[in-house]
Amino acid sequence: MKIIEDLGNEVEKRWASVDHDERRFPEICAAALAEFQVQKELGIDDLIREFATRAVLPEQKDLYAKFGDPPLTLFAESRFHIDVYFWFEGTTSIHQHGFCGAFQVIHGSSIHSHYEFLPRREVSSFCRIGEMRLLVSELLGVGDIQTIDPGAGYIHSLYHLEHPSATLIIRTSRSALELPQFSYLKPGLAVDPFYEEPGLIKRGQLLAAAVRAGIDSADQLVEDVLASADLFYTYRLLNVLRPHLVGGTVESIFGLPSERITFGELLEKTSRRFGADGEVLISVFKEIERSEKLVGLRNSVRDEELRFMLALLLNVPDREHVLKLISSRFPNAEPRDQLYDLLSRLVNTKVIGGKYKNGLDLEGFGDFELLVLEEMMDGKSSDEVVESLGNDAVDSKRVEGIFEKIGSAAVLEPLLKGGA
Repeated sequence: MKIIEDLGNEVEKRWASVDHDERRFPEICAAALAEFQVQKELGIDDLIREFATRAVLPEQKDLYAKFGDPPLTLFAESRFHIDVYFWFEGTTSIHQHGFCGAFQVIHGSSIHSHYEFLPRREVSSFCRIGEMRLLVSELLGVGDIQTIDPGAGYIHSLYHLEHPSATLIIRTSRSALELPQFSYLKPGLAVDPFYEEPGLIKRGQLLAAAVRAGIDSADQLVEDVLASADLFYTYRLLNVLRPHLVGGTVESIFGLPSERITFGELLEKTSRRFGADGEVLISVFKEIERSEKLVGLRNSVRDEELRFMLALLLNVPDREHVLKLISSRFPNAEPRDQLYDLLSRLVNTKVIGGKYKNGLDLEGFGDFELLVLEEMMDGKSSDEVVESLGNDAVDSKRVEGIFEKIGSAAVLEPLLKGGA
């Protein structure tokens, strides 16, 4: 892998010429990536074959694959290293970085979203309440390069479209001035995902064990512990308990008595004492559930165009952004026509395994429902839809039912919000 060695040595040479100033490092990395064009010489099959058969590997910086599927260190120097991240189903959380550098897409493509976080209140050193705002959402393809600045000035996420995708990154190890390295949860919660406090972790494990074991006092025990937890601890403990209350009831998985508390009830009770901040907590878990469904649907679909549509529903906030990105991906198509084509294909996609009803997990959703959705996107009421269809045979109650179904379909939320 001579090109990787040459790339690493050139970056070190240029960085040393500016006294290893970290503020200059991202531009140095981006310029070197643009010049070397590694993606033109190395395919992912070359990388896997080369490093799988090497007798000695560079020091691996992320041995247990906490980021990437898997990550692979190609070059390691005392001040920085070069990694490649493979992605099959992985979608990154919205996050900032405690390091700096640049990355380049070398295989596949991604939807890249850049955010800002407007803090309203610092709950603690590990948790903040505020407002998330999408600044830009764009398609990244092979050869595209992004610089990485440390801290809250560069908050982003990547939704990988192809199976697999791969990115090459040149990065420093860590900048102590930009810690904690927050992750961000819509609509407005920043948390430190790396915070490890033994008492918190063990308490969450024990509460989950009580729920899973079905002990009589489990509900009261959970409520008692959460009653004295601050907002950050509450979020962390609820996140641990949520999988064991999936589907709204413990008994749906473990066959326990039906009077057991549901996650929704627990969330409502626990959040109430935090006032407005508690409403943020409720919205955060609602968005987590929506995101998990879309990621699960994406994992069940292999068609790249349909994965792209699911990526839009997950990542962008309104139909204006949806249509803009559809126009970028399909420049020769009328965006709204392409949108309905993709939605139609999704609802007619059979998902293997029976977990989802179709590619959007919407039951009884066909051409007529899509037609009503189109009218709703134009801001029409149910009465106006019946009138515009101009058909006496159209049942107004049926249209009202479809309005209710679409309005409650979390996966379709961005299509009903603002824009063109």
